[in-house]
Amino acid sequence: MYIFIGILNILCGIIIGLIVKPFNNQVVDICISLLFFVNGILDIRKAIKNE
Repeated sequence: MYIFIGILNILCGIIIGLIVKPFNNQVVDICISLLFFVNGILDIRKAIKNE
């Protein structure tokens, strides 16, 4: 389950950072994208550790 959530978080980070850009401020877009990306990586690490 955590792997699926992690992959979704990484995809959301890529979509927000590169495609959608929901905010007018580029710095905010990059920060939100990195937040999703790092959260996805941590979820995948948690899934690997629990196996």
